[in-house]
Amino acid sequence: MNNRIGLVGSLALLLLTWGVSAWAWTVLPASGRFPVHWGIRGTANGYGDRFEVVALLPLTMMAVTALFAVLPRLDPRRPHLQQSGRSYAAVWIAVLALLAALQVALVLSALGRRIDVAEIALAGAGALFVVVGLTLGPVRSNFVFGVRTPWTLASERVWRETHRVAGPVFGLLGAVVILAAVFTSNQIALWVLLAGLVAVALGLSAYSYVIWRPDDGERQPGRQPWSPR
Repeated sequence: MNNRIGLVGSLALLLLTWGVSAWAWTVLPASGRFPVHWGIRGTANGYGDRFEVVALLPLTMMAVTALFAVLPRLDPRRPHLQQSGRSYAAVWIAVLALLAALQVALVLSALGRRIDVAEIALAGAGALFVVVGLTLGPVRSNFVFGVRTPWTLASERVWRETHRVAGPVFGLLGAVVILAAVFTSNQIALWVLLAGLVAVALGLSAYSYVIWRPDDGERQPGRQPWSPR
């Protein structure tokens, strides 16, 4: 799979994030204790040293980049994932952008700015779901990325129809989470996020099963349910 878009986007975000962290290293006190974890009400409930502030999330971003780069090589349906490369790269970059935004918020908070990191995290998660919703439709069947139920993986038709529905559903969930994070409280936004994820997971699983049941031809013994072509 050609990972060039994802790798270039990752490199740009990593350079930006490490640049912010390098600057923070020079201005933060070496012996200080800084907030690194927040409760749902937006108040800090965990503290760490300067190294945790400047390095923890950038190192996490490097690990996530390596994971996104390696996973397609392990997929038995790699040709399908290669054909879905733009969608995969979009979600890859969106995940790293969320982590980069959290790193900037973490640094600003350590410098004494009043930042509601919990709200940023919730709104960022909603934005990530919007990106997933916008890119999920054309994704072809694979074991790495998408709505992977036993029924979508068994049938190309079921995969396509499930993802045609899943895209708008994830986009709507993301939009609702963003609105809840911005205009209500973090507690409400978190409940919307968690309840929405459970409802979407159960609903899409049930939908993929229901539309798979009439697909008797694709369940015949010995018949291959997918093709890399």
